[in-house]
Amino acid sequence: MKSTALRRGFFINTGMKINEITGYRSHPVYQIAKHSTSIGDFMQAMRREGYKKYIIGDGLYAGVFMRSPEDNQVIKIFDTTDTGYKRYLDFVLKNKTNIHVPVIKGYPVPFLKKYTIVRMEKLRPYSNSSEYDQNIFTIIISLVRDIHSGKTNPKPSDLKKSIKEFKKSFPTIMPVLELLAKNYDSLDLHSKNIMFRGKIPVITDPFSDGLPDSLSF
Repeated sequence: MKSTALRRGFFINTGMKINEITGYRSHPVYQIAKHSTSIGDFMQAMRREGYKKYIIGDGLYAGVFMRSPEDNQVIKIFDTTDTGYKRYLDFVLKNKTNIHVPVIKGYPVPFLKKYTIVRMEKLRPYSNSSEYDQNIFTIIISLVRDIHSGKTNPKPSDLKKSIKEFKKSFPTIMPVLELLAKNYDSLDLHSKNIMFRGKIPVITDPFSDGLPDSLSF
């Protein structure tokens, strides 16, 4: 029987340096990636070949894997041409002490040139049934719009109060929101890319693709 074990070692080298992955060329996942034409094609093939249980999310430019439900880390494989995520990842790597960006383990690793791999902390996804999550989402969207417009837009009194408390509780989120406002035209901010570390909101992947690629990974 063909093995579908998904070792973390396959996805990132133990030295955690920017380096082409080697030594796994015979592994089925390597071969799937090699023959895939896009992230979507890669993810479909992974499901078809028995790796569905490791997939916890995917989109147009990326797929996210977790070795087991008990694991505290996830692996994200994204299309190297996704300049939107690369721009944000560049910001994340330069602002590692900010609690509102994901904790990246090691460095981005090129994979077959067409993909890039990052290993990061596992975060709690946004919950539609959580009033706390809904309030945080509303506040973040409102603040980004205010920063972008350069003025405080009209708001209900309860939202004004919530924003005041939010700023007091999470002062270090403002540089992140300023970045989002600065890149407003390429913003793709929705509930799936606002996640949580406990009660702390973490912005994970807020930009869409489309701007020129000026980054090194």
